[in-house]
Amino acid sequence: MPRVLPSASTRPDHVAPEGFDPAVVVGADGSPWGSAALGWAARYAWLRGEALTVYADAPHPGEPTAADQLATMQPLPVHIEESSGDPLRTLVPASEGADLVVLGCRGRQHTTIGLSRWVVPVVAAAHCDTVVVRGLDAAVHGLHSVITALVDGGEEDRPVLRRAAQLAATFHAKLHVAHAWPTPSGRQASPSGDAHGEVLDLAKDYLAAVNRQLSANFEAVRAQPYELVATRTHTDLIVVGSGGPGRLGSVTRDALHHALCPVLVVRP
Repeated sequence: MPRVLPSASTRPDHVAPEGFDPAVVVGADGSPWGSAALGWAARYAWLRGEALTVYADAPHPGEPTAADQLATMQPLPVHIEESSGDPLRTLVPASEGADLVVLGCRGRQHTTIGLSRWVVPVVAAAHCDTVVVRGLDAAVHGLHSVITALVDGGEEDRPVLRRAAQLAATFHAKLHVAHAWPTPSGRQASPSGDAHGEVLDLAKDYLAAVNRQLSANFEAVRAQPYELVATRTHTDLIVVGSGGPGRLGSVTRDALHHALCPVLVVRP
C-alpha cells in the first residue's frame, strides 16, 4: 500500500495568493490511496511551480489532516477546501479552471480491490487532464524515472505525446512510446507490420518537432492493449488518450483497471 514520503523541506504556506488559480486539484479523503494522490499531486505541483487546491474530507479521530500531511512535503502555495464527499460535485467543477486533477484509485467508500465507483465518472466528466494514482509503491513515488505514452495512430496521439514529453521534462524521466499490436483472432485480418511501424514513425516525427532534445524509446508490442498495460512494470506513469469527449475508450479503461502505476488521461 502506498504511503506519503516525507521531505526535508519546510512547512508550506497554506495561505492562497491573491488571484489564486488552482492549477492542480486533488481529492484527499484520508484513505491510503487518497494520501498517495495528495503526495503525487504535491510533488507534481512543486516541480511545475504551480499552486495546489486540495478537496479534503474531515479526518477520522487520530488521523492526520491534509494540512498535516502537506507539512512533510515541499513548500508550495496550497488552498484546502472541505470536500462534500462526492467527487463529481467537487473535482469536476474545479477541473474547469485547472491544469490537472488528481485522485486515488480507491477511497474510504471502496476498500476492496478494483476502482472506486467515482473514478470513471470523474475522469470522463473532467474538463482537464486527470491522473488516477494506483499501482506499486515504486511507481507511485517515481522511482523508475520512466514515463510511458500509449499511441495507436489516431488523432489523440499528438496531445498524448505532447503531454508525455512535458511530463518527462518535468520529472527528469525517460520517455517510452508504446503501441499495442494485437494478434488477430480467427479470420480477422491484421494490419501489416509496416502499418504498425508507421504509427511509431509518426510519433517519432512529432516528438522531434515538439522537443528535439528529448530522447525517447519506441516499441510495438505484439499484445492486446490491456496486456501491454499490465506488463509495464518499470514505469512511473502511463499517459493515454481519453477515447473521446465525455466518454472513455476501451484502452483508457484498460489502463485505469490494469496499470501497475499511476495513469494520466489526456482530454481531447
